[in-house]
Amino acid sequence: MLSSSLAFAQGAEEEESATRFLVIPKFEVNPSFAVGKGASNGFCFGNTSLYTLFEGDFGGSNFSYSMEGHWMRDHWLGANEPGALYTNAFCSQESSFIDWAYLTYTLGSLDLSAGKVPVPIGTFENYEYDFDSHSVLNSTVWNNLSVYQWGVQLGWTSPGESTYLAAHFSSSPFGEHPFSGTATNPALYSYSLYLIGEYGNLGLLGSVNVVEYDRGSFVNNVALGLKYPIGDSFVLEADYSTRAYGGDNIFNSEGTVLGSLGWSPSDKFSLVLKGGYEFCNAEEDVIGWNPLLDEEDPMDYFVPASLALMGKGYCFGGLMASWYPLEDNRDLRVHGLVAINNWTKSLSLNIGATYFLDLRKFFRR
Repeated sequence: MLSSSLAFAQGAEEEESATRFLVIPKFEVNPSFAVGKGASNGFCFGNTSLYTLFEGDFGGSNFSYSMEGHWMRDHWLGANEPGALYTNAFCSQESSFIDWAYLTYTLGSLDLSAGKVPVPIGTFENYEYDFDSHSVLNSTVWNNLSVYQWGVQLGWTSPGESTYLAAHFSSSPFGEHPFSGTATNPALYSYSLYLIGEYGNLGLLGSVNVVEYDRGSFVNNVALGLKYPIGDSFVLEADYSTRAYGGDNIFNSEGTVLGSLGWSPSDKFSLVLKGGYEFCNAEEDVIGWNPLLDEEDPMDYFVPASLALMGKGYCFGGLMASWYPLEDNRDLRVHGLVAINNWTKSLSLNIGATYFLDLRKFFRR
């Protein structure tokens, strides 16, 4: 998830990238192989989808727009409910073909965004675009929390553009429908404060999130992300988030610690080593769900649907390689990764390709 209204924190982007009309087909195969007692082999198509990313401004005005969508998913490659991506378009708890779609009005150092604006989680894992992420190497928060919600965000950029602060209000990921409800399924809301900073070489993300899971009852979340380059080729990232039901000890209920080291010897090749540890000290998870309630086997999921199912800490890690084989551009990306965790006791192998089709360049040919 990446909220593009915060684009200044992306670094010094090229001017031509300020307006983008991209169609992004991504295809990957994701077999898993049993390596521990009680484990089994599996197969899925990972994050295979057809993505789109449209963003820019209206003729140099103070209004800008951003929209990311994914128009198919692996349900159409062998699983059930192929139409759920569209029938769930206005459901808070489910993913839909619209990831985000919002307009932003900027006046000096202030900006106001409205529409489907992602709930800001202050970790670099959640800061990535979906088509750049790989679920088997991501946390349970990334896999189980539906951050794409309808709402508004008010932001402020410091004079030196080193700091961005935002207040965010939206529907809650625990609700059923945004801004509408019944006595049995009331409308629920989410409130967040968000920070993005660039201080010298240090990149910083932070958030405080108060998310309603029942009328008048809240989940509290605190998140922090750090990013620091080492030399010209290495980048170190560290994320920490902790969460609890209101009134519980927020630092001892459920938490996530992530770390990654990236190596990019050229703009054509990169390696990323990533690992994480998550814990749940309560009988009930804060973020997650129980597949048994939907008559599904929890072990069918490589990443646990709930940390409460673990009975112990959840550990995972892996290595990912990315290669851009085309000589004159980075339009085609080929990737491979291997991941392992102590939930399925399986080894996940993911191989795929992503193509970034720039419609503006395509129609200028």
